[in-house]
Amino acid sequence: MKKVLVLVLTAVLMGSLTACNNSDGVTGSGGTSPAEQTDVGYPKAGTVGTFFIGGSVGAGGDLNMRTLIRYLEPEMGITLVPQNVTGSRTIYNAVKNMLKEPADGYTFAYQLYPSCVSELYNPDTKENAYGFDDYYTLCNLVTDRALIAVRADDERFKDVNDLAGFVDYLKESGDNILISACSVAGDDDITVHKIMLEIPEIAGQMTIINGEGVSDGITSLLGGTLDVFTGNVGDVGTLLEDGEIKVISVFAEERSQFLPDVPTAKESGFDIISSTSRGVVVHKDTAPEILEKIQEYIEIVVEDSEFLEDMESQGFEVNYMNPVEYREWLQSGYEIFGEIAKEYGWL
Repeated sequence: MKKVLVLVLTAVLMGSLTACNNSDGVTGSGGTSPAEQTDVGYPKAGTVGTFFIGGSVGAGGDLNMRTLIRYLEPEMGITLVPQNVTGSRTIYNAVKNMLKEPADGYTFAYQLYPSCVSELYNPDTKENAYGFDDYYTLCNLVTDRALIAVRADDERFKDVNDLAGFVDYLKESGDNILISACSVAGDDDITVHKIMLEIPEIAGQMTIINGEGVSDGITSLLGGTLDVFTGNVGDVGTLLEDGEIKVISVFAEERSQFLPDVPTAKESGFDIISSTSRGVVVHKDTAPEILEKIQEYIEIVVEDSEFLEDMESQGFEVNYMNPVEYREWLQSGYEIFGEIAKEYGWL
């Protein structure tokens, strides 16, 4: 009788455990969340971490990272405090601050391409720039495609609707144009140099105007002291809606989801791809099992339809790359940048 009772109790207990393990967790997928699965004590609920963001509050990278934080916090059960790093070399200093903190999985930093690549070539920065082995490439989050635009009321470009038309106009008119490129070796500056390398016959007709930021270029374009604006898709949403500018070309493999009527440079026969990419890095000494858990949370967020809709409503294209893909992509960008570095006289 005792043996029968033991067997019955054992069966009941096993059934209860099976029911618990098969019950839906917060993921709603029939399993448990990464936090419930972890056996490494990470993440610890209620922990306050830091997310270093190079650049000012309200800039594209800041908006991207704060949106990520907003969705990541409830998944992980922790608080991530955004810390903006301003001044010179903001991206470098954000990563530097992150690397000073413990490698415990609670400190993150925003990484920006092409800044992280150009600093490795620039003679003024390469001696103390961070290489790809100095941090862990957690993920790429956003790719913001490059473009060129003109004032909507500029009669010179009335019939110019793609890059081929832009090149034809310059060749036929012989005009010399002023084109914005923000900071030297910044993403916009690199875009202009790629145009010059791919289409050398018009390079002599383009004078680069380096400003302090995107807003300077937009102000100069609308004020009539600049002919062509170089920027990214995420920079021009409001200007397009208000009918103030006309985008001539996007420098991407495919048309932008936000500018479906604007042709790519490739459609005009020019192999020019240029973009700004915003990702996340963490301390290279973070334990592999913690990195794996963080990655699980990141993937939950980037597959969340609400997150994707939120980013799209802000005009940002989510282009997720996992750690291996992101590292390989940055390495490829480094190699491609070599040609631009020669133009700058850095090689």
